[in-house]
Amino acid sequence: MIAVPAGPQTGPRPHWDRRFPGRFQWELKAFQDANVQPVVEPNALAQGVLVVDFEWPYEGKTLPLRAIYPDGYPYLRPHVALQDPSLFPSRHISPNDGSLCLIGRDSRQWNSGLTVPQLLRDQLSEALKGGANEDPQGEPVEFWWNGLASGSSSYCLIETSRNLMSMQGVISGWLTIRYTLDDENSQNPLLRAAVTRVASQDGTVLAEWNRNLPPHLIGDAAREMTVPWERLSTAPLPNHISQNHSGLIKLLRSKVATSSPLFQTSKLSKRRFRLNAFLYPSELTWRQEGDGWLFTFAFGGAKAFNGHGNISPRVVRTLRAGISDLASRVPRAAAMSSKTVCLVGAGALGAPLAIEFARKATPSIVRSSA
Repeated sequence: MIAVPAGPQTGPRPHWDRRFPGRFQWELKAFQDANVQPVVEPNALAQGVLVVDFEWPYEGKTLPLRAIYPDGYPYLRPHVALQDPSLFPSRHISPNDGSLCLIGRDSRQWNSGLTVPQLLRDQLSEALKGGANEDPQGEPVEFWWNGLASGSSSYCLIETSRNLMSMQGVISGWLTIRYTLDDENSQNPLLRAAVTRVASQDGTVLAEWNRNLPPHLIGDAAREMTVPWERLSTAPLPNHISQNHSGLIKLLRSKVATSSPLFQTSKLSKRRFRLNAFLYPSELTWRQEGDGWLFTFAFGGAKAFNGHGNISPRVVRTLRAGISDLASRVPRAAAMSSKTVCLVGAGALGAPLAIEFARKATPSIVRSSA
């Protein structure tokens, strides 16, 4: 790291400073006017990218922050991240890398006259304390976990309208899961699944799948398994530092009261897999909590699960697929459930429209005519 000199910058500079000469120095002066000494990352600057580390004063202490300026600056907003995980707020932050949500997604909330110090003075307190001036949208935790699983096409569908977190005394139980597993790629087997029943530890049915299953989960290739689930008091968050989340996954699995059984990946395969499920509180809509689910998947050779080989743990994407889940994501579309749509023609526009209407319709009311 190098300290920024007070005089004119004569060395490397960001790409955008060539389009807007003097903006680089103007930005750095804004830090100095705030009595903050910015430290520029030299390797990034040599590539034309401005990355600045600095200590920002806040309520009698200092917060270690990093600002990354995009090539489209000042038309595009900078990226600001909090570097100390112990200071992370519960909302308005990415647990993966500490990125702060200082302003809403609407591009009109950023203007090219703002600097990072001005943005922090105006918005930091609102972001850290969850002030009233925020976009009315939920921050479901599975968004971050699903992002980590983006390299895999595996998923597990679940319907979450019952709000199991609100049920007193329900802390564990069993899931009935319909699934297919393709292990041709031994490094990254493809699991496609849907939770068809959620039961408590004593077998009481708490929730059931209320829609048609995808075609590949109905055919002869589909199998069924029963696995335990455990309730967590707080939402599990990814480790933002190492980006290696296997440690957290192993820690979660070590807390389960009922061991999940081992299953063969296929009838002729020697590989085995284990699926664990965790229920936790998650903000589904703005400032309203409901059920969040995390599915961890571990696979390896038969001997690996006895301590004689490597087990590969990973996260399976959680996809909410109940009727109420789909309506909560697009509230304006919820009114369509009581409407009747007559679609004439299934050409270039009609065909995709028919698919979208069918996705939002109750299966029993979908009709077609030749």
